[in-house]
Amino acid sequence: MPTSNINYIGSKNYPIRRILALRDSLFILKDDGVFRLTGNGGSWNIDPIDVSTKIIAPDSAVVMNNQIFCLSDQGIVTVSDIGVQVISRPIEDQITDLISASYDNLKKLSFGMAYDTDRKYYLYNYRDWGLTLILRKHLFTILSLKRGLSTLKMQNMHLLIEQMIRFI
Repeated sequence: MPTSNINYIGSKNYPIRRILALRDSLFILKDDGVFRLTGNGGSWNIDPIDVSTKIIAPDSAVVMNNQIFCLSDQGIVTVSDIGVQVISRPIEDQITDLISASYDNLKKLSFGMAYDTDRKYYLYNYRDWGLTLILRKHLFTILSLKRGLSTLKMQNMHLLIEQMIRFI
């Protein structure tokens, strides 16, 4: 590959954690920010969308309603062509506690699911309680759309869905 075709996205010191496609662009989620790839016919542009938002759990990132939902260091956010928006403000204290309590496990043991037909985003994470891992679920429901921005109703659900023995 010719070196003229090589473009670095953000700092080459930070790995790419997730790449997801929306309608007109690819979004690259890295440890040093959120970037967007656009273009066609061999002419590509890479633009930083928000270098202050860093993805925590790569498997939490999913696409719904032409937006990316994920767990970041800012909380639970949506990413779209217009930027990054924090949607977890109503439970910010709980999300902050979650991030600070088990950051390393959170990166590996959190995952997200989206249901377009129900307009719901589920964020699952495990809480470490001794020898038992408790699966917790946070549910975000999109109620209506106004001018491209989502109005969200948030239900924070701490469900003991599943207990798993930690394998050491």
